[in-house]
Amino acid sequence: MTLLHVGTSKWYAAWYPEVHLVLAAFVGAYWLLMGPVRRKYNLAEEAENRYVIPFLISMFSIWLAEATPVHALSEQFLFSVHMFQHILLALVFPLFFVLSLPNWLLRPLFRIRPVKAVAKVLVHPVVAIVLFNGIYSAWHLPGAYQAALYNHNVHLIQHLILMFTAVCMWWPIFSNSEDLPPLPGPVQLVYLFFLSVAQIATYAYVTFNNTLLYDFYARAPRIWDVLTPEADQILAGIVMKLGSMVVFVPVLVVIFFRWVRQEEARSTGRNSLSPGA
Repeated sequence: MTLLHVGTSKWYAAWYPEVHLVLAAFVGAYWLLMGPVRRKYNLAEEAENRYVIPFLISMFSIWLAEATPVHALSEQFLFSVHMFQHILLALVFPLFFVLSLPNWLLRPLFRIRPVKAVAKVLVHPVVAIVLFNGIYSAWHLPGAYQAALYNHNVHLIQHLILMFTAVCMWWPIFSNSEDLPPLPGPVQLVYLFFLSVAQIATYAYVTFNNTLLYDFYARAPRIWDVLTPEADQILAGIVMKLGSMVVFVPVLVVIFFRWVRQEEARSTGRNSLSPGA
């Protein structure tokens, strides 16, 4: 395999400094809220690692997707790498970001009635599934997808919309909020099942299409001789499917065993309160 058309300078120029500044601002804001603001208003005794660590993972996923050569490869050369980037932004980042928001941090926000009213609609399970998967599928239509590839501002809007709707999508499973709590355990399993099913159409559309969907990638310089535009498109569909499985299956296992433990605890509690116990 030979590397074509990619100068060394392009690889090193792909480490976007503006993204690092944005991420630094997000980390600084989170530190401010979890530290000085928390202590000043006595919101919680400590900033627990179960919130801080997921936040750092969410920021790392954005860094990997947007501030490394992954970004340059996805924007200029390979559809399959672009799909990997979307997995990071639409599945990994929002999952850990939702986990990083403690109830005490969200409570003041949801005391604002219009904010809570709008958020309640957006994170409703049916709305969240339809909203995310509808927008995700629409962005993969040739016109919309290529508009994002040819126009950086459209690309930025595409990513922001995907990330926002994905946060709504993960909320019914991972919310820490008492105002907008997660679904009960068994319902979470059903919800996750419909989430995975809803993506099959887009996966099939990309993977099994007999024609090249995006002329942009057909014209892009080849990174490797063996990876033709047709092979790249099939690989992109595989990345989409495997990426979602790598995220959904562990989540499914965690939800299932968490529900089992809760049921066992309830059963033990009922037995201890029963006559003659």
